[in-house]
Amino acid sequence: MEETRLKTFNDGFSLLEVVVAMAVAVVLVFAVSATLTTVLRGEETAEWLRQGALHIRTIQARFYLEGGDGGLESGAYEPWAVRFEDVAVPAGEDSEAWRVWELAPDARSGLLVPMALRVLP
Repeated sequence: MEETRLKTFNDGFSLLEVVVAMAVAVVLVFAVSATLTTVLRGEETAEWLRQGALHIRTIQARFYLEGGDGGLESGAYEPWAVRFEDVAVPAGEDSEAWRVWELAPDARSGLLVPMALRVLP
């Protein structure tokens, strides 16, 4: 009499191996997405700072060449909030007058680009 045996299939992966592989894949996807998000946010911040530096140079040129408030009345710095205040710093016998500027993009109000210019007599 011939014995019948059940065929076993050992060629594939077990359920445990598949679950572990998927868990590792999920961890890798989250790590890559977090890194990508951080890099993109850094690039966005760098672009805001480049634009702020350009505005600062424009304000500086207008302030020294044209006088006044550096062309703020024209509204050329939209979408940036531009604030300034005059500060007197004591320097020996005389005091020096400085104008301190702060530029902040409307989209990222926590990002400030500061500048201080000496007011020429």
